Amino acid sequence: MSRNVLTETLENIQFLRDMEPEYVERIANIAQVLEFDEYDVVFREGDPADYLYLIAHGSVSLELCAPGTGCRQVLSLGAGELLGWSSLLGQARYTARARTPQAAQLVQLNVKQLLALCEHDPRFGYELMRRTAIALAKRLSATRIQLLNVYGDAMPATPHEVEEK
Repeated sequence: MSRNVLTETLENIQFLRDMEPEYVERIANIAQVLEFDEYDVVFREGDPADYLYLIAHGSVSLELCAPGTGCRQVLSLGAGELLGWSSLLGQARYTARARTPQAAQLVQLNVKQLLALCEHDPRFGYELMRRTAIALAKRLSATRIQLLNVYGDAMPATPHEVEEK
């Protein structure tokens, strides 16, 4: 893939939208585009967390796997989203399995190289981490809604609610 096509791919990813062109170019210099087929595994729980991914096309299913119960999807991520964020925070291993339920194109970033860019240019690092925090806040909100949908009235009351009754 040519540098211009790679840069254009990155510019069209929602996570990087409106980022300074200079920053996108830095990311392009350490990026690699990977193609995945239906049901391919991107990474497994326990694998070394050496890469951060941006979903260019398709979707990725995050799954938790346990002996005796198998794997269960806990989150679906679509084009434009961030995958493998824990690697940015120094987590040595991935905490879930990531699988493509359909053909997908992901941009893979080596975390050591990305963090070196952040350390070299704190403004770039701040912008990257700010965007990561926004992505995480959206996921926490989605998880909250999912819990309410699954448990609804069956969720236990908080201590404060018990005292008010």
